[in-house]
Amino acid sequence: GGRVFVFNSLAKFGAAGVAGGAAGLETVAGATGDALFDTAATRATLFNRGAVGGFARYEGDTYHRVPGATNGNPWFITTLWMAEQEIAAAKNEVDLAAVKEYFNWCVKYAKPSGMLSEQLHSETGEQLSVSPLVWSHAEFVRAVIAYLDKAEALGLCASCNPVY
Repeated sequence: GGRVFVFNSLAKFGAAGVAGGAAGLETVAGATGDALFDTAATRATLFNRGAVGGFARYEGDTYHRVPGATNGNPWFITTLWMAEQEIAAAKNEVDLAAVKEYFNWCVKYAKPSGMLSEQLHSETGEQLSVSPLVWSHAEFVRAVIAYLDKAEALGLCASCNPVY
C-alpha cells in the first residue's frame, strides 16, 4: 500500500477515500489533533509531477489517473489541505502570502461558472469525475477562512474575517 502524510484531524479521509478503509495511510508519528505534518515529505510524495501541479490523494492513486503520467491526479481537496497546513505554519506576512498560490491554482482550474470538480487531469487540467463537488467548495471556503483568521492573528489587519 501507499503512504501519505496527513494530520490526525484529516484521518477521516483515509476511511472515506480509500477502498477498504484507511489501509495504507499513516499519520506522522506522535501527531495529535491539528499538529503540523511533514510538509516537505508530503510535497515530495504527493505533489503532482504533471503540468498541472496540485496534490494527489495518496501514492499510487489510480482513480481516473492518466496511465503512467504522474503519481495521481491533483484534487482540489488535498491541495487545499496543503494550503491549510502552510497557513497554520505561517509565522509572518511573507509565509502567508505564499499560500495565495493555492487559491490562484483553484481559481485557474475552476470552470468558468466557478464550479470545482473532484479532481483534474494531471496534464491538461480538465476537470474529471464529479462536478460540482460540494466538498471541494467547502474546503476552499474553509481554507480562505483559515487564511483570514491567520492574517488577523499575525496583526496584518484588525478584522480580516468578515464571516464572524
